[in-house]
Order: sequence, then structure tokens, then C-alpha cells
Amino acid sequence: MCGPEFAGSVRVRHRAVGFDVLGSTLAVLVDRPVGPRDPDGYPDRGIDWYDIGGLRFGSDPAPAGGAGARSASAR
Repeated sequence: MCGPEFAGSVRVRHRAVGFDVLGSTLAVLVDRPVGPRDPDGYPDRGIDWYDIGGLRFGSDPAPAGGAGARSASAR
């Protein structure tokens, strides 16, 4: 097989800077959108946590509307 192969995908709400997976948890370092409380014009950074235990990885993708990642982030 040629080209990229995907094990799965997760939609992240903000701009991802980095990530790590530990067990069934995906932690993503993100830049949050610049808001009115950001007078310096730089976005805040945060960590979004996702429970990816319901995702199936590999060549048998989850059916549409099936189990997916759930965000556990406070924002």
C-alpha cells in the first residue's frame, strides 16, 4: 500500500501545538483563540483532554455516528 495510513482521527477544538497519548487518554496542548481578556494579543495555551477509549483504531473504522472521542476539557 502506498501513501499515508491513518489509525484514527480526533477533531480538536483549538489549534493543536502538541499531543500525547497515555492509555485511553489523548492530551493536546492548544492555543486558544485570542479573546477580549488578552490585551497582549497572544493566545492563551491550555490542555484539552479527550477520552479515546471508544475509538477503534486500524483498518476497521468506527461507523458514522458511532463511539468517538469525548472532551474532558474544562474550556
